[in-house]
Amino acid sequence: MKKKVLIGLALVVLLPVLSLGVGLFLTMRGLSPMPADGQDLAGGARAVSDGFTVSYLLPYAGGVALVDCGNDEKGAAILAELKKRSLGADDVKAIFLTHGHADHTAACHLFTKAEVTRSPPTSSSPPATRARAARCRAGSACPPTRRSR
Repeated sequence: MKKKVLIGLALVVLLPVLSLGVGLFLTMRGLSPMPADGQDLAGGARAVSDGFTVSYLLPYAGGVALVDCGNDEKGAAILAELKKRSLGADDVKAIFLTHGHADHTAACHLFTKAEVTRSPPTSSSPPATRARAARCRAGSACPPTRRSR
């Protein structure tokens, strides 16, 4: 009897853990790792990591553009990369935000001359985001998807 209880308990504990492990493996196995900090990419782009998020610095019309602004409010990694290029915060001409989470937008306030563009919500966006987008399309007050500062 004890043996059956132990086997049942082992199945109850191990089966969910194994299922989770297999699920994660199947989900993550095809993903490419994030580029290393400071890695040069095609077209003169450069990956810049703040230790949590990778942003991308792109050559752009007399300066640079950023894809996301990272998780660090002080923007230390981005500013250091700009300094290596003999550029400053005012040389960031455009910021393209993949989405509005804080780990992608924290340092945006440093680049006051940049035009900021964020991606529109999609069908996989949370319902509240889609509802806000629908109100925007209907003409109600909403945050701009594109703004100049």
